[in-house]
Amino acid sequence: MRPLQLAFFGAPHRLAGTRRSPAEEAGRRKRMSPWVGIQQASQRRTVVALASLCAAVGAASAQAAPSVYVANGGGTAVSQYRIGAAGLLSPFAPATVLAGNSPFWVVITLDGRDAYVTNMVDNTVSHFDVSSSGMLVAKPPVLGTGNTPLGLAVSPNGRNIYVANTGSNTISQYDVRRGGGLKAKTPATVAAGGQPAGAAVSPDGRTLYVGNAADSTVSQYDVGADGALSPKSPATVPTGNTAADVEVAPNGETVYVSNRLGNTVSQYAVGRGGRLSALSPATVAAGSGPEGMVISPDGRSLYLASARDNTVLQFSVGRRGALAPKSPASLTVTGFLPFPADAAISPDGKSVYVTNRLGGTLSQFDVGGGGKLSAKSPETVTAEALPVGLAATPAQLPAIEQLTTVPRRFPASRHTAFRFTLTGVTTAKVKITITRPGSRRVGAFKHAARAGVNRIRFSGRLGARALEPGRYRATVVATGPSGKRSQPETTSFKITAG
Repeated sequence: MRPLQLAFFGAPHRLAGTRRSPAEEAGRRKRMSPWVGIQQASQRRTVVALASLCAAVGAASAQAAPSVYVANGGGTAVSQYRIGAAGLLSPFAPATVLAGNSPFWVVITLDGRDAYVTNMVDNTVSHFDVSSSGMLVAKPPVLGTGNTPLGLAVSPNGRNIYVANTGSNTISQYDVRRGGGLKAKTPATVAAGGQPAGAAVSPDGRTLYVGNAADSTVSQYDVGADGALSPKSPATVPTGNTAADVEVAPNGETVYVSNRLGNTVSQYAVGRGGRLSALSPATVAAGSGPEGMVISPDGRSLYLASARDNTVLQFSVGRRGALAPKSPASLTVTGFLPFPADAAISPDGKSVYVTNRLGGTLSQFDVGGGGKLSAKSPETVTAEALPVGLAATPAQLPAIEQLTTVPRRFPASRHTAFRFTLTGVTTAKVKITITRPGSRRVGAFKHAARAGVNRIRFSGRLGARALEPGRYRATVVATGPSGKRSQPETTSFKITAG
């Protein structure tokens, strides 16, 4: 094996999200993980959610048992742990599965059924099925990437995966085939900045963000209907020194970048077309050597692994997305020179886990009132050599399937009904937005729904206002108990005179 160079440049991330059947239309999420070293660059885990809210819906689809997975950069193994009572980790038997040489990043799809791992030395991506017990099963073939792949991101619709190649300054782009296998797009790569590391896809699936360590920038790409990437204008925005992990808030309105050598986190508002603009202040202090980050499912807290001062930082997220340190602002990670690298959160949002790259362990914390952390007992569990990126089973996502309007055409004096099947969660809220041709928003309303088939009656009125005769579109989004949102689904209808 090629010797590892402890350059400690950045943090990976977790991208996630992928859905592979109509019943899994919630997509899959990018999950990633930071790494305090290995070659050069940083990474990140992509994350995200969607926009809309509302009343109460349900549905349940089988998902793997809550688990945590760790890429061990010092060998060829991915560790696998079950999340037990009180959020405590215990290793599966076997405790590890074989990946490629120097695994770095781990991503679990949003439906929890597939895992992907970047292998830095082999320049490959490994694919695993996630069994109902939570254990990983390797799925050939292993696919090639550019040089030194770090960050991974999965589009919310589950149809595309993106890999940041820090050694070749490119982003590899793949189609996800039936069963989760990957196929390189044409072209197979697009240009990135210097040493791309962390990557994340926006909740609406229309934008990919990539942190460039050498350039201290974030690249922003449009994601086409087929998943192909093209640079926005401007193609990049500045970050602090040595961009590492990238995080997108669950509501999709804010993006955060950890700056490995700048000792800060950059914070951005997401504007029209997914373009980033710096918040005020543009950065917040973040310990010494900030690496991987994770945002709580409710979007109210951000946790960050700070490598050089061996701490985990905790921030509150304000109404406009600005970060503010909690009290206390940080917790010390136990062990000899642990060097925290990445962070993940349990699907119920009650536990946070951190890889300690040089310590060869995982720290585990309880999430208490106000999102504040406290160490569990025991405080750590053993990992393999150089644990870097980690991912936890994501919170279940709601999914809207088989959306129809019955009848599609109705007179103003009558009514119609929106019918759909809700899966992925036991309860949720739905918001239905009505638009005219040309995407002109007419209005919206909220409604409670139940698991399985739902029928929501629509009278053709929004409040006291009756809609004029004409053609309309209805967009439905569901929000689950964790705050995660479904992919939007649309249907059309026509109101006639009479």
